[in-house]
Amino acid sequence: TAVSGGNLNSETGVPLACFQVASAHRWAVLEMGVNHPGEMAALADIVRPDFALITNIGTAHIGLLGSREGIALEKKAIFSRFTGSQTGFLPEDERFFGLLAEGVRGRIVAYGPRSTMGYGGSESLGLNGTLIHWEGSRARFPLGGPHNLANALGAAAVARELGVPAAAVVEGLEAVRPLFGRSEIYRGRATVLFDGYNANPESMERSIAHAAAVAWTGRRVAVLGGMREL
Repeated sequence: TAVSGGNLNSETGVPLACFQVASAHRWAVLEMGVNHPGEMAALADIVRPDFALITNIGTAHIGLLGSREGIALEKKAIFSRFTGSQTGFLPEDERFFGLLAEGVRGRIVAYGPRSTMGYGGSESLGLNGTLIHWEGSRARFPLGGPHNLANALGAAAVARELGVPAAAVVEGLEAVRPLFGRSEIYRGRATVLFDGYNANPESMERSIAHAAAVAWTGRRVAVLGGMREL
């Protein structure tokens, strides 16, 4: 499986990621991001995905895309090269679910705590991550917070559609490691939850909520950076 590295998710980055896909690869997992109108259609034309997953419709880059509905329509273009045999994945509680699913030439699969087949619940392990029950087994997923659980269930839903055995899904969930600046934890005299790669109102709110929910005896201090393109 080829995987796009770093943040190669733009009109420049996605082609670079595609060049890393070799004939020996059976699958390619590519991140496709947008910050201006028309970008996703161009990326979909390059990738021609068989499976396409949307994680959320937030307000990142809303300054260039105009509104949350505008962001939803732009992201929906990830399905624009579907011909009928492809599958799209959408969060079960997405406010724009109907808009995103309407008229798509292919299957739409909802994912999330209520929709993902095989998911049997979870327990928070605080800063140590999340215990995920999956098809009768348990996976110690290293990332904490409901936002990271949602992403895990999206990945697991895709794996299930591909027929990946339950044991391999558990192995994959347990092998996850945080990327730089995303849900990283540094332990010392002070414990730091470093989620500083980028910020928008939704990501900041979820990071703060996760920090607030962790059982902790000491002080909690939030160090917040700026947000752009809003």
